[in-house]
Amino acid sequence: MNTKPTYEQLLSRIQELEVQRQQASPPIISEEHLVWLESTPVCNKAVDLDFNLKYMNAAGVKALKIDDVEKYYGKPYPFSFYPESFKRAMTKCMNKAIETKQVVTQESPITNLENVRIWYHSTITPVLDSNANVDYLIISSIDITESKVAEQALSQHSVMLETIVSKRTQYLEKEIKERRQSEQKITYLANHDELTQLANRYLLFGRLKQACVRAEIEDTKVAVLFIDLDGFKLINDKMGHDFGDQVLIEQAKRISCCLRDTDTAARYGGDEFVVLLTDVRDIRSIEKVAKRLRVSLNQPVMINNLSVNLSASIGISFFPDHTLIPKELISQADKAMYQVKNKGKNGFQFVVNTLCLKV
Repeated sequence: MNTKPTYEQLLSRIQELEVQRQQASPPIISEEHLVWLESTPVCNKAVDLDFNLKYMNAAGVKALKIDDVEKYYGKPYPFSFYPESFKRAMTKCMNKAIETKQVVTQESPITNLENVRIWYHSTITPVLDSNANVDYLIISSIDITESKVAEQALSQHSVMLETIVSKRTQYLEKEIKERRQSEQKITYLANHDELTQLANRYLLFGRLKQACVRAEIEDTKVAVLFIDLDGFKLINDKMGHDFGDQVLIEQAKRISCCLRDTDTAARYGGDEFVVLLTDVRDIRSIEKVAKRLRVSLNQPVMINNLSVNLSASIGISFFPDHTLIPKELISQADKAMYQVKNKGKNGFQFVVNTLCLKV
């Protein structure tokens, strides 16, 4: 037998329903959004403005290998099993999406419940209500682990390739440098005396020709000083060739010190040296050089605590006065040097009584 509820019972039921209505929350996601989010193979999540999880689609549950997703509803996202770095990055992006009402993206690695490291590209989309305020966030994540691994492998390969290329480049640069140094050394040896490091005959003749051509154009003179060390043969015979070589090295240094950078000192052979002076304007400048050479070469030479004394006989010719033929300048200076020898050595003399030879 049905009895009608009393007024008090109806009033109590109405009050109970009102309380339930007030306590009930409207669904955070519309049916339209739910259908779309569930239909995509992308890991989709919906969170409220306090970042509490309200929804995760089947693809997300499968990707994260979560047995009971409902126990995560109402809990803060990112979940506790995510790395702290991921939590900080994602929280920053969600706050930015709310503040700007714009879509925000980020890439970062996470570790799922089976402790597997996965790279995700996440897109945080703010969903606006009718008043254009952010209602909730949809977070869509796609697994980019394979492409990330390939990218890292490619990066490592690039680094390895760069290392190989760099080492190969360094090797080639070293090889080129050594080859150039070898070529420079060969060129130097081909143009210089091995003992004294002065110019040899080949380099002397080349510079002499160039100097004469330039002097003819500029209307200047070229002087050749032929030097022979007095008494060297006796020292060489008594003290030995090694000792004699040291004497030649020392005297070669002294000759070089008496000259300008534009002049040339050459070892002509044995104890004979030739000095080439360019851009000569007057004979007095030649005499000054000859006097400096004579004084310097007359100084005692100390070798292995033994002191020896030498002097020098110097013959001088100059272009174009004595000859217009470059090599003949050396012959003329040589003859003048022997005239000094015949007069008692230890001095210098210019070429005399010589007609200018025509080429």
